[in-house]
Amino acid sequence: MQNKTVLILAAISLAAIAGCSESPQDIAKDVTAAQQQAAQDVAAATSAAQERVNEATQDYNQAANAANADVQAAASEAGEEMHEERLELNFEQAKAVFDLEVVRFNAALKVQNQRCEALTGEAKSACNTAAIAEHDVGIAEARVRLEQVENQLKKPN
Repeated sequence: MQNKTVLILAAISLAAIAGCSESPQDIAKDVTAAQQQAAQDVAAATSAAQERVNEATQDYNQAANAANADVQAAASEAGEEMHEERLELNFEQAKAVFDLEVVRFNAALKVQNQRCEALTGEAKSACNTAAIAEHDVGIAEARVRLEQVENQLKKPN
């Protein structure tokens, strides 16, 4: 995917040289602003995802501690509760990764849209189409990975 991104960026750069409607300084400023916003978006999403994982981990640890205290009296029941909490933790982690990937793809789309703004006519249209397609494919692939995790967690052991 990184090679694909490099090729797209190279194509956009060549197209930008051929049909710029803004000055290089304006384009650089727009790209820098988009990159800064993208970095902020990714940082915020990373923080939110980590918080959710921490909360899920804390819930899991609390459930595990409670289950360990009950092992003498109800080993079977405690084991099932730990299993359910582990499944929930695994799914929360998978959702956090998905959410982070969505934010990253959205941020990359914003940056790419800024680069496309430097183009005109067919080059701009093609740039926007490619950016949206890459964004949509990335999110679709992330959604498939989340669904695979969800399906694995639903399978009985």
